[in-house]
Formats: sequence, structure tokens, C-alpha cells
Amino acid sequence: LEYMWGNQNYNFFIDLMRRTLLLSDYGFSKDQPYFLIPSLLRNNQDNKNNPRCQGKFHCVFDFSEGWLPNGVFQRLVCLLVAHSAGLNVANEPYLEQNYCDVSFGHEGHIILVQENDSISMSIDVADAAARFLRVIRSMLGKVNQDTMKGRLKWNIKFSNGKQGPTSFEKAKKKKLAPWFNDNQKQNDQSDAAVKGVVLDNFLSSI
Repeated sequence: LEYMWGNQNYNFFIDLMRRTLLLSDYGFSKDQPYFLIPSLLRNNQDNKNNPRCQGKFHCVFDFSEGWLPNGVFQRLVCLLVAHSAGLNVANEPYLEQNYCDVSFGHEGHIILVQENDSISMSIDVADAAARFLRVIRSMLGKVNQDTMKGRLKWNIKFSNGKQGPTSFEKAKKKKLAPWFNDNQKQNDQSDAAVKGVVLDNFLSSI
């Protein structure tokens, strides 16, 4: 931004992009402040064969009943990276425009991949599955309410071996491991509850 705008005051644009979740502070730099703008990252069209995608547990956020607009995945990445950096125990993330691998210390990694009208999530630590699912659901709700006027609709499906995909409702009823347990209950609170909540307060609450 400094290169593009020269000596002009560009703090207004930084604040605007931060408020609309198009930019987040990149908290992994110790030397000087950097910003993350996911829409400017490179776009890898072949993530199916990416060895980083080989998590043990998988689920899909399916938007095909409506659509997945440009910018939703990138906003989700902004929130996820900011949350990871705030924990002060995580390694630096690996990021592309349609892919992210974000560390959460001893809890392992969250890997997200956007393909067409879906976002798939892979994780590698069973004990963290329920919490990570709750985190991503909360973040999608935040993006939906703050930037999409609540118009996004999606279904969550879980990989369940030879039985095929299992819907969120059935998985919750069956307490499908490792996504559902009594210690990390999935919050059914309305997405509207997170609308307009200050970002730092939101991240500290999930």
C-alpha cells in the first residue's frame, strides 16, 4: 500500500479492509508489521495431490445449494490466521489463494481447500476435531453476517468411511467421532449473535 499510494495517508484503506475482513494483521513477523491479503496470494489449481492435504479426518462445507462467492474463503483465511497468531504457540502458516495450512501448536493443523462451491477441512489430531469444527462454523457465521448479509447457506458433510458422506444432523445425533463429544459441544446459537462483534473480542471467544 505504501508503494501504491506514496506518501498519502493509506491508514483509512487498511482499516476499511480490516473491517471487511479482506486484510488481517500478520502476527508471525517479529521485525516489522505485515498484513495478510489472501486475494493476492497465488492460486494453485491442483491441490488434490498436495501432500499437505493428507489429514486424517475430513469434512466439507458444501455451498452448492446456493453459491460460494469470491472472497468468502479469503475472509475465512484472514480470521483463521489471526486466531492462530493470537495463540502465540503456532508455527507460521502455509498459504495460497485457495488453500491454507494453519498451525495451532499441540492441537495440530487445520487445512482448508476451496474447490468450486465447497470448502473442505482436514485435521490431523482427533482430540481437536470438535473444537476446530466449532471454530470454523463460528468464523463462517461471522463472515456471513458481517459481509454477506446472512445470505450464505451451506451444508456440512463428514467423511464416514465406506458408508459415504454423513450430514451434520445425522453426525450430531450419532455423536460421530471425532467431531462430536460431550466436552466440545457444537454451538447452535444464531449466526446473528456474532454480527458486528469487534474482531479481537470474537477471536477470543471461540
